[in-house]
Amino acid sequence: MKTVEVNIKGNSLLAYVTFYDEDILSKLNEMDEGEYDFVDLMLEHEKGGAFLGRGFCEDGNLNLNVSVDGTELFDGGLYYIDDENCPVDEIKQLFQDDYGEDEDYEKCLIAKSSECLDADSHFFADADKYKYCSLETVQCYKSPYTIQIEAEDDFKLSDLSLVLLDVDSGNANSITQKLYSATRLEKQAFGIKYKGEFFEFDGGEDQGGTNDVSWFERNGDKWTDSEAIHERIAEIDTW
Repeated sequence: MKTVEVNIKGNSLLAYVTFYDEDILSKLNEMDEGEYDFVDLMLEHEKGGAFLGRGFCEDGNLNLNVSVDGTELFDGGLYYIDDENCPVDEIKQLFQDDYGEDEDYEKCLIAKSSECLDADSHFFADADKYKYCSLETVQCYKSPYTIQIEAEDDFKLSDLSLVLLDVDSGNANSITQKLYSATRLEKQAFGIKYKGEFFEFDGGEDQGGTNDVSWFERNGDKWTDSEAIHERIAEIDTW
């Protein structure tokens, strides 16, 4: 067996999504000026959520490195192939057409559209059972993560495939589209597949700076910005 190490680094926006099934506006209306604290409110009332932005978006200085038993096989960015309607025997040629003859398909870590996950179905399929949603975004300075995989002795780089998460998914009224509009996170590196087994880039080892919190509410099957919550927080938050 060989030890394969996949290192990822990026600095795209960090995004934390939290869902609530209680009337958060009523909770805020019960508070006096100076009593509001987002973290306390979130921890007390959260019912679900997702670590949506982990610093690994394609437009965030993304770097991937793969080594086997300490020997580097790959160091570079994201190579994406739209293989949905492309025969298997033509994928390598499609790669060369996109990235040039100087790039070797067998020596790159490839992400295929056929293995891309939609955030709407992966994270937010049950979002409509909640009443409110908060989005905390944090400016990211650096976000690293490492995955180790025990691989067969005949391992080669093309045995790995990079799995992406597409945030720009869901219909116009979905919470996913609201989150996409607020974050502008596109496709981001989400994990690695090896022989059918998925290894996720969990993140969480990041360094961040300024944060911002947005609120959304559900009206029937439509999610909208929650202006009432924003206005109430402005009244009671001492900043």
